[in-house]
Amino acid sequence: MAITITSQPNANTFWSSEYPCVLKCTSDNASIRYIRFRLLDHSGTEIGVPDYFAPEIGGEFTFNASDYINHHLYWLRDDLVSFDSTPTIHVYDNLTQDVEIQMDEIETDGTTDATATSNEFIFAKFKHQVYNTNGTAQEYIDNRLALSTNPYYLDEAFPGGPELFIYAPNDGRQPTNVLTDYSRFSLFLEGSNGPFSTTCAIGYFAYENPTSVSLGTAFAQAYILSSDMAANGAVAEKINSFPVNISDVADIGTTTGSWQIPLGGGPISVADVTSRYKVIQVTANYVGQEPITIALFGSPSFFRVRCPKTFIYINRFGVHESITFSSKENQRIVSSRSNAALVNTDVYGAHSDDLGSYLLTGARQRAINPRSEREFTIKNTLPYLPEQSQEIALDFFASPVHYVVDEGKAFAPSATISHPDTGTQKIKRISISDGTTDVVKQNRAVEISFTYRYADII
Repeated sequence: MAITITSQPNANTFWSSEYPCVLKCTSDNASIRYIRFRLLDHSGTEIGVPDYFAPEIGGEFTFNASDYINHHLYWLRDDLVSFDSTPTIHVYDNLTQDVEIQMDEIETDGTTDATATSNEFIFAKFKHQVYNTNGTAQEYIDNRLALSTNPYYLDEAFPGGPELFIYAPNDGRQPTNVLTDYSRFSLFLEGSNGPFSTTCAIGYFAYENPTSVSLGTAFAQAYILSSDMAANGAVAEKINSFPVNISDVADIGTTTGSWQIPLGGGPISVADVTSRYKVIQVTANYVGQEPITIALFGSPSFFRVRCPKTFIYINRFGVHESITFSSKENQRIVSSRSNAALVNTDVYGAHSDDLGSYLLTGARQRAINPRSEREFTIKNTLPYLPEQSQEIALDFFASPVHYVVDEGKAFAPSATISHPDTGTQKIKRISISDGTTDVVKQNRAVEISFTYRYADII
């Protein structure tokens, strides 16, 4: 007797757990009652979700693996939001799971007969916007590397050379990213079920005099290679997020405490890079492979970011992404006293005679659970192409949780604020109200606006 797999994902491909992933098989054993589908990792260990017992329908046994795995993966990771006092690589082990599905014939008496195992593939908790025409989440992993909402354009380093996915406008305007302490560069690290099997290089290049056409020549550079990744907590076959902060890059990269002047010119201090840079270029590639992904992070002062306000949100890939608005912020106090009721306020009037048991003679209108809190309004003109702004707005408003980097001064040195999850006084969890984005407005710059309140009592 044997099981024949008739439909399954291709080996080593990525599938979104948010959408159906259906496996089908048949059996030539007419006496079986079910086919048991069991989810295992690459080592053959159960991953902790229930087995599924599929009856035969129309001559086939069918299992939608997404129904089971999607609740095993999750979005929220408050612990990966804050700026780390000790530089580290963030590992999103909550977003992906390598699986193979074991199929067992179950007889009517509960005994097991023939067994078959599917290809090994990877579930990723990606949203539908990256669901390509092949029905998988493969495109971003294979091609673009960087798991970012930020727009990109496709270029070639030289004729016949590697393709470049460049995350920035190519018309001389502001890069999509403004460099902050919370800026990150995220990608899925390849591996062979353990150690890094392919050398991955994350390169950082600091530019002092960028032009509208070309960045020119970098005055400082640093690299994070596979050996540095392993030493700083990176995990193969997981989504890893690398810092872009200049001091963090120096601490965990190959330069061991400083950036380097290109072409063997020796070290250059973090302070010099911080004071001189206008653009930080981050590149990612696997040595000997293509494509190469390039992301640009601009200095807030160089790009005239006025009254900056940085927000952190979860993009369509489940990783944290920061966006800095150049916007004046309006603040107001809002209150709610709509819950009102008749309550007795006269201690002598209600029960001083028989009528007091039935009539609230001293009743007054009192608000029950009145609320008063701060509300902030953001209104910003985005300096990007309409299609770029649209992608950013889609992810920003769809994020299940938002954070704001609050740089405001404390009322007193002792009045520190400790967030219960992020552990830093600068990051506060917020709740945003309905927002709008005018993607195309009379052929002019795109505008985004929304209001938010603190989600925690502070």
